Amino acid sequence: VGRPGRSVLENNLRRIQDEEKIDFTIANGENSSGGFGMNKKGYDAMIMSGIDVFTMGNHTFDNKRIVDFIDDADIVRPLNLTMSAPGKGIRSYPLPDVRKITIINLLGRVYSHLNVDCPFKTMESVLKDHSLKEEILFVDIHADATSEKVCLGHFLDGRVSVVAGTHTHIQTADERILSRGTAYITDVGMTGAYDSSLG
Repeated sequence: VGRPGRSVLENNLRRIQDEEKIDFTIANGENSSGGFGMNKKGYDAMIMSGIDVFTMGNHTFDNKRIVDFIDDADIVRPLNLTMSAPGKGIRSYPLPDVRKITIINLLGRVYSHLNVDCPFKTMESVLKDHSLKEEILFVDIHADATSEKVCLGHFLDGRVSVVAGTHTHIQTADERILSRGTAYITDVGMTGAYDSSLG
């Protein structure tokens, strides 16, 4: 979230990646530039800090200049936006062990002012692609309601590898492996100013 969050990444991320032997780093970047959206300067700085790919959310297009670089950037915008939106809502990346990781970003609909497609139906369509079955599937559900995130977690349990919630900026204490093997957390929290509201 904003300059404080970017500074923390610049000063700490590479060290954490080395210490924890992290192969791939995903960050939600929709609040990275001034708290609303993302600009190219911030994007480049965070990529240099060690982020491999960014998911986004309801503030994806708050900074209109993102349309100048989103198509070619390592950014996954919400898949259930209208298909005419710039950027991609699903991207795959190779991992050191030869498997691929596929990142999918979704927006929730409960309490949202945005008109987006149903995230459940969107995922049903994605999962019809049988070529994804051997890949690690990571889903970022960017939503207001914890209930919607939990329901999506159970809906996708055993069908994707990870369901990670974003948007509320407060890390939840419900991280767990669901009954069919999917890793789940309602909100991963934020990197930003600690003594603040929303970063």
